[in-house]
Amino acid sequence: MKETLHRLLSGKPAKFAAATLGVVLVFGGYGIANSGRIPGFFIFSAPAPILVYFEMNRKNPEVDRFMAYHAAVSDGFESDEEPSRFHAAFAHVKVWHMAPPSDTALVDAAIAQAEKAKTATRVSAANRSLVDEAITGMISTLDVHSAYREHDPGSERLSELPRHELTDGLIVSRAGDGYLFRKVFHASPAWNAGLRDGDILLAVGTRRAEQTSWAAIRDEINLTGSQVELSLLRGGTPISRVLRRDLIEPDLSYDLNGTILHLRIRSFTLDAAAAARRILRDIADGPAISGILLDLRGNAGGNLMAAQEIADLFLAEGILVTIERQKEISRTTIETRDGDIAEAIPLVVLIDSGSGSASEVLAGALKDRKRAVLIGERSFGKGSVQIVIPLFEGKALYLTVGLSRRPGGRLIQDAGIVPDVAIDTGPAEKRFRESDLRGYFPVSQDEEQPERVIPAESCPDSSDPVLACARAQMDRMTAPANSASAEAGFLTE
Repeated sequence: MKETLHRLLSGKPAKFAAATLGVVLVFGGYGIANSGRIPGFFIFSAPAPILVYFEMNRKNPEVDRFMAYHAAVSDGFESDEEPSRFHAAFAHVKVWHMAPPSDTALVDAAIAQAEKAKTATRVSAANRSLVDEAITGMISTLDVHSAYREHDPGSERLSELPRHELTDGLIVSRAGDGYLFRKVFHASPAWNAGLRDGDILLAVGTRRAEQTSWAAIRDEINLTGSQVELSLLRGGTPISRVLRRDLIEPDLSYDLNGTILHLRIRSFTLDAAAAARRILRDIADGPAISGILLDLRGNAGGNLMAAQEIADLFLAEGILVTIERQKEISRTTIETRDGDIAEAIPLVVLIDSGSGSASEVLAGALKDRKRAVLIGERSFGKGSVQIVIPLFEGKALYLTVGLSRRPGGRLIQDAGIVPDVAIDTGPAEKRFRESDLRGYFPVSQDEEQPERVIPAESCPDSSDPVLACARAQMDRMTAPANSASAEAGFLTE
């Protein structure tokens, strides 16, 4: 047993390295896995690398079926490592994913994708890329947020949309000869360039989108240079828009209007968390601020540890979120620490349908713990949690491991966060949310309702009614008792 554990932990031979090393790296880099306040392995009753090890060394007829298929259509594997590439990915899926399909379904999908790629590219099955195709096919049987793709080990955005590329904030699907922009998140580079939900991308520069993968299109857009022209179809009319590097907005910005701080966070990164703390400390050294507007609109998420650090600025010690792994009915609670810079300052939080994942964790905790008033519209509803498992040659598995539960007990998945005060903008096109994604996890629970619904036209400024109503709410919360401002307010505290 001692020798077995030594081989397991040292990563020798190659298949042990493929099965274990990546998992250890996840705990070193993924915010919710080990933040300094969460001891031990993430929501597991036994060390996950050992579980992966046993899965890889268990006789599995379905894995053998894939190996036999691969051997039959090729002259053999490229190296001794080649069989372990597929087997390691298979083992990680079985151990980590919260609801993996049957072994048969996983291998069926792997073989189907490998056959499709072999036919399309006419490459030998001994080619390493064919095994990648098989892994991609296997992962396609999982939920919408699980994936097998390129991974930057230095990136801190391990499960969410990054925000430093021109394609950030886009959700797309194939539509005929092009790509349909199903969702263009507010304040993303695409939004700032004039792209909108429902636009169909036909070409990038001179490159047609027809029969081109989205990965290739994405690289074409992001690697072109300072700007790139897109040919689009909007409502049947051809249009063009230009994406430029200067349209990428910073992760955090702020504006001090009198004694009210408007703090806008567009993505949760460790840099953004540090900047938020620095801003609040600098302001604390100057004239006192009477209230904070925390703007999470269009924030699709990011690093949950960064969201935890920002939560510490506003919340006393207590629960931030609980991650539940349904397969083993195990859970991990992530908490905030006691006392910080802005714990007692009145707080209003702005959310919309583009507020997702880590944004929803923070907003849900602030609401359930009665720390803030939430204003806007129901959030995106992305309450699943992913880990990243680096595997081979810059590739990684992104696997859904659990669901987020708010301090008050409600799941974030599907339902999202309903604001205390909903701003009704009237009849409009349907908002794109998690439930519109193919392969999402549906959740059944009682529907949450806002305490108050305010028509947008009742807000002081029609150009941004949510922000205007948030300012009005803050005026009411910070006005002296029995003053005209306090009595005139139309929102609830």
